[in-house]
Amino acid sequence: MALQLGGVTVEGCWEQVSRMADFRGIFRPELDALVAFLLREGFLFEAGGLLSFGE
Repeated sequence: MALQLGGVTVEGCWEQVSRMADFRGIFRPELDALVAFLLREGFLFEAGGLLSFGE
C-alpha cells in the first residue's frame, strides 16, 4: 500500500490488513509493534504522518 499510494498511515494500513483473511488473527497492538520495529530498523520512514519505504 505504501508503494501504491506513495505512503500510508498506520490507521489506513490497519483498515486494510484487518479485513484480510490471512491477517484476521493479528490484533492492532501487534501491527503497532511491527510498524515500530520497521521504523526503528530503517525499513520504513515516517513523513507528515505517512509511512513509506526507504529514505
